[in-house]
Amino acid sequence: MPADAARASSEARAVAPDGIAIHTFDLGPAAFVGIAEGRIPPGRYAAHLHLSLEQFTYVVEGQLRVITGGVTTEAGPGDLLLTLPGESLQFINDGAQTARVLFICAPPYPPDDSDTRTLSANGPLGPEHAQAAIERMKAVRAAFNAVVDARIAELRSVTE
Repeated sequence: MPADAARASSEARAVAPDGIAIHTFDLGPAAFVGIAEGRIPPGRYAAHLHLSLEQFTYVVEGQLRVITGGVTTEAGPGDLLLTLPGESLQFINDGAQTARVLFICAPPYPPDDSDTRTLSANGPLGPEHAQAAIERMKAVRAAFNAVVDARIAELRSVTE
């Protein structure tokens, strides 16, 4: 599927545990990265962390305060922020308009929210989430290995 054929879903396909509506892109056979549009109305959203995701947040429209690991960054259109697995993340929209962001995640964000944990406050990964992160990363590794093995097998069939 050509990249220009993908559009964010018109209706939110999920609401993340922090309360942000998620509009996904259908990326067809992509297995290693996912992209979704977040629409963040004015307000303060729950701090959370991802167990295995590397998440880039690209601001398309609006202004946000983004707290990652306790560090606050002002972000506006054209800004790109990286949150690594286990880092806390929180969005605050003090403006009057809904902010729009692209979430670019590797691995793709799971539809069941199994990679996200809400937090009472920003801060480092605690022992209570470390074991869950280990288990989640093991599952992600197994899924990725299966995709890589299938793609290698497909390529080998061409060379034989």
